Amino acid sequence: MLKKLSYTLLFIILFNPISFSFAKTKVVYEKALNLANTYIENSINDDSWFENNPKIDWKWEYYFTDDDKTPSYIEFKVSCDKEKNCWFILVNIDWDDVSVPIASTSWVWPSEILKHKSINSENNKLYYFWAFEQYIENLDNGDVYSINPNDNIENKLLNFKNLDKIELKEKEKIAKEELKQRLKKLKQEAKDYKKSVDFKNKKEEIKDQILQLPKEKFVVNNLDMSYASYTNPWTSDIIIPGWFSTSTCVWVTPCYDQFQTVYNWETCNVWCSPTAAWIVLWYYDRNWFPNLLPWTATLTNSYFVDNMIKDLWNIMWTECSGNTGVTYMNKISDLKYYAINKWYAWTTTHFSWLKSTSYIFSNIKHEIDNLRPIIIHTLWTPWHDIVWFWYKSIWNYKVARVNMWWWGISKEWIYYLSNIDQNLDAIYYNWSNNNIAWWFTKIIISN
Repeated sequence: MLKKLSYTLLFIILFNPISFSFAKTKVVYEKALNLANTYIENSINDDSWFENNPKIDWKWEYYFTDDDKTPSYIEFKVSCDKEKNCWFILVNIDWDDVSVPIASTSWVWPSEILKHKSINSENNKLYYFWAFEQYIENLDNGDVYSINPNDNIENKLLNFKNLDKIELKEKEKIAKEELKQRLKKLKQEAKDYKKSVDFKNKKEEIKDQILQLPKEKFVVNNLDMSYASYTNPWTSDIIIPGWFSTSTCVWVTPCYDQFQTVYNWETCNVWCSPTAAWIVLWYYDRNWFPNLLPWTATLTNSYFVDNMIKDLWNIMWTECSGNTGVTYMNKISDLKYYAINKWYAWTTTHFSWLKSTSYIFSNIKHEIDNLRPIIIHTLWTPWHDIVWFWYKSIWNYKVARVNMWWWGISKEWIYYLSNIDQNLDAIYYNWSNNNIAWWFTKIIISN
């Protein structure tokens, strides 16, 4: 009787659906972990990792997309010898995307940022649609929070200072409901898109990038600033190193946060186009054209930096729309007039449509090979400008490092998220807007 019972228990253990699910989950996790470790191995000579012994932390998080029961991604935290938060790697595990759509040398991983926003609950679910569309749902009260700083409800309420507490509470309720509905819409769009012919074709294009990474070194091309020099108005012959490092910024491009401004008595974030343009001008000034700016710009926001961004805001005719600054697409190229007015009379800008990821990646490589950062315009609601300044190319991978200037600061807890390594072939789960980048603007300063 005892022997028969043992066989029965063995049958239950081997064929119980829950046991099978656990075994499958373990296999998927180990596959994803292997991919993350391969990513580290391929990128071991990256400036942020070199001689810092990067390794996968024991912490990891599941992200969902269209199916609330089956995760689509695992986010691994990377720690280094001298820095607990030295990178994260997001690995796709449902075979619907490239192996690693995004990774970053950001100091804090996205799930920590999102969990900080939903700080009153440990019962959360994370969602990923692409780098700019990441959410957390508080399963205790149903509240939804977004990684996008423009979705900060506290900032949105600043436009309604004249309202009483009851009216502000109603505005807050409306803003929260908008985020809930947006997440619901994104999940449905992802589900619909996965049924489309376009999605099937996209998967066919990236099949060699699904759940595999070549075990060889990536070829990395960064904007080389090792031999550049800058002459400060108050000193002389200051050599700019190839890799900056301060307590709050460790990049070759500055770490600017969105800040709020007032336009026609309306408060909004300064937004993307003026900030992206300023990052490019900052780079040129630091390296090739020292008279472009009247002083040495800081790596993070300051009174002077913010005023310069506002100057570009005016040149581009940016204006407030709700909580967001909006720049008309045909006005972005006007950033050249700032340089022209600073005696660089032959400065030009070139605006072009994406056409294909291969086309835009070839332009990214061309500009960076010629030591010029490039502004990429993403088709997103609303569309967004980011600076691309680094790429790595191996096999058929197209990966670029982008400066999103999303450095968020809260009163009690500081987090950093600005630069992300974005695979241009990664899936954006949206029926109508399923490309990550759509246009680009080249800036060539010349006197």
